[in-house]
Amino acid sequence: MKKILSFIAILLVGLVLVACEPTVKEDGAQTKLDTAHAGMDILISDPSNITSNFVVPSMLAGGIEAVWTSDNPGVVSFGTAVNNEVTATVNRPAKGQGDATVKITATLKLKSELSDKILEKKWEKTLTVKENTVEEIEINTIKDILDLRDETYDGGEYTVTIPNVTVFAKGDAFFGYDGTGIIQLFNNQTTFEVGKVYDITGALEWYFGIWELIKNTGVEKTSATPQYPTKEVIESVDAKISALTTAGEHNYPAVADGNFEPIYATIKGKVFMIEGDSGNYNTYIIDSTKNSLVLGEPGKPASGFMVYYKTDDLAYVRTFNGLEVEMDVVIYTYRSNNLSFAVYYVGGPAGITANLNDAQKVDVAKNALKLPVEVYKANQTLTLANKSDEVNIAWSFKDAEDENNAFINLTDGKVTLPASGQKDVKLVATLTLGEVSTTKEFTIRVGEVAPSTIAEVLEATVNTYKFMITDTVLGYNAHRQISIADGTGAITVYASVGAAADLALLVGKQVQIIGTRTVFSGLIQLGSPEVTDLELDGTMPVATDLRTITLWDAESLLPFQLNLVSVANLKVKEVIANDYGNVELILEDEVTLKTIRFYWNSRQPLVGSSDFIKGLKVGDYVSFTNALLTWRSNNGAIGIHAAAQVAEGESPI
Repeated sequence: MKKILSFIAILLVGLVLVACEPTVKEDGAQTKLDTAHAGMDILISDPSNITSNFVVPSMLAGGIEAVWTSDNPGVVSFGTAVNNEVTATVNRPAKGQGDATVKITATLKLKSELSDKILEKKWEKTLTVKENTVEEIEINTIKDILDLRDETYDGGEYTVTIPNVTVFAKGDAFFGYDGTGIIQLFNNQTTFEVGKVYDITGALEWYFGIWELIKNTGVEKTSATPQYPTKEVIESVDAKISALTTAGEHNYPAVADGNFEPIYATIKGKVFMIEGDSGNYNTYIIDSTKNSLVLGEPGKPASGFMVYYKTDDLAYVRTFNGLEVEMDVVIYTYRSNNLSFAVYYVGGPAGITANLNDAQKVDVAKNALKLPVEVYKANQTLTLANKSDEVNIAWSFKDAEDENNAFINLTDGKVTLPASGQKDVKLVATLTLGEVSTTKEFTIRVGEVAPSTIAEVLEATVNTYKFMITDTVLGYNAHRQISIADGTGAITVYASVGAAADLALLVGKQVQIIGTRTVFSGLIQLGSPEVTDLELDGTMPVATDLRTITLWDAESLLPFQLNLVSVANLKVKEVIANDYGNVELILEDEVTLKTIRFYWNSRQPLVGSSDFIKGLKVGDYVSFTNALLTWRSNNGAIGIHAAAQVAEGESPI
């Protein structure tokens, strides 16, 4: 009996000892590595179809370092990190040599939160580098590109490298000059800086009558001296447009017909905005002697240079509406859809000069004077300028007795947030020059942004102030668009290319987003997002079966916008022709004859290969699982984040 009791005592002691052992603490750094590793696939867009250089991050969210290597550096090699980016240089096999297979590795590194140990985790991906589809040709300068007349090299597939290119101007595109010619640089992966020299690698694309380099990467030449094209001075808008038209610069319908070389110029003219037109294409530079614009017609361009809406500082340009000005531009092409020669303004936020009287100077200063509509972060300072060129500016409160005045210091512009809630502070700027004086009022909302549900954002009717939501990331629904959802609905976050890629790494995770509500072609979205990774798992919504929605029109689909959807066995009724490798289909439910679009933008990264969707043809059947209901042209369309969300289907009959 004693032996049995002794054995039980030993067991009890063992249990006590086990219970008293300290709980093993989870290393947060390892969790971060695992999360980053799980999202890495999104970094390489279409790994089975690599045709040009690409850029990968050397630093991931949470301070994770990524060290990149290749098992075949003769085909894919990685450069040194610049601004937390690494350029992968791709050397495609020549036509007839066959595709090349390369395995790339990212070694993810992060210091442990429990010790000085550096934790590592390797991520690997096998890439298929496609052979060139055309014969290699000699392209060493921009002039060589401008001289091309063979449409075989159009399409954004054939890659060239141009050395010693000075990036001399920018809008949403950059413009480069190498001493032989000017070319537009579009969809850039390297963050170029105006005034610096690069060896630039990009793919040839012919677009609206110009050759451009797309999907560019660049290696800075720090020892090179920048060189700039000669700036043409245009005294008469009418005369310049007449000369361009006479020379046929508006008539390049195909590659074989030639192309427009961008023109760097100083234009003297008058800013003209089309009255009653609030669209993107309403701002022109017309001849100084004219007061009106004659719109273009086929074969006859408009009588003014259209300021392209994605130009930098467009709001500043528009402050000179009706005034004679002098400004630096790049005349970059003839836009056949707008029937006008188009320009980017490239003079900077204060680069326009005008011959104005005192009243006009005050009006320009008033139009240019801006303050944020809200301040929601601590330790912020407003810029309360006391002068704009010759115009003096004095600041005051609209109501000197308003207790909310305490939140803004008019002396130094410092803002103090209220302890809770948001308060409106009303300021008045008095602008004076000589005998001319006017005022401008501002209402600034001060205080932290209150949390909202997605349903509240969707139902909102005012887009003035920021919204803050906490949601789960679902993935890409289109180029630069990421779907996020909470229990009340889903919405798209519209971000820069880099910011969207960073957010897409957090699929399935919770994030906090502060952004501005906008609506574009029926798509409700949050733009200019500020994203905080909450480092928590999110809750993925249950996908809605599209067949349970009676009609597939905009009204019926709107409640499901940007959320997850599934549907089986849709027939490809039509393959819509697209440029740039995009995939757009019309899909039909053969039972009900309802139709819906499918759309994938080739600039959108895709987890996995795009070969299946690119190979679909009329009569094929497809099924979607946990896809996304994106929005296109004011109606729903199916989108995907990963290749696994779409598969071969069969006839439902």
